[in-house]
Amino acid sequence: MRHRASLHLSRPIVDRFWSPFKQTTTAGHLPGDMQRVLEELTTPRNFSCLVNGVLGHSPTLIEDFFVVVLTGFDVEGVKVDKLSEQRCTAEGRMTLQHQRTFLGWAATGQQIEVPYHLSMEGCVNGARASHITLRTGFVPALEQAGCPSNVIDCMAKPEATKMLVALRRAKVRPELISVRALQSATKQQDKWRSALDLL
Repeated sequence: MRHRASLHLSRPIVDRFWSPFKQTTTAGHLPGDMQRVLEELTTPRNFSCLVNGVLGHSPTLIEDFFVVVLTGFDVEGVKVDKLSEQRCTAEGRMTLQHQRTFLGWAATGQQIEVPYHLSMEGCVNGARASHITLRTGFVPALEQAGCPSNVIDCMAKPEATKMLVALRRAKVRPELISVRALQSATKQQDKWRSALDLL
């Protein structure tokens, strides 16, 4: 049975979590040091995370969220507005810029402020996080920015976002991924995943 204790969520830990985005991300790719940062911050075993309501047991789920974001947006910066070391929570905003086609929604160049809430829990006798919760207002921010309703509807379907991540990790260019393509992919997952394995 896993026992959890409050991790001392200091400003350096929060800054380390966001450090891959210290510089503006470009070309829609994950920052090269993101995987290493998450490995340094999390326990190698018995780890769990909750990202926008989706439960996972690997830091890869956190990466996947940013794969989706970076499909159409650059991360211009991240601010920490509130930090509670006692509660192990941090709140702030990500500034995104719509630089690439996102599921058929042509780039607008506009900036989008996305609020986030980050919390971490640690294992007894351990300095790393055994659980991370990341909640963001990504989809509401898209709605406010005028994102087409069919894209918003697609983002609400877990299988569609999983397929989007699979396509991007297979280096399929953002402009080639549409809502229709994701709908087709989710209906024929075995064929699509077999094809992706060949890439």
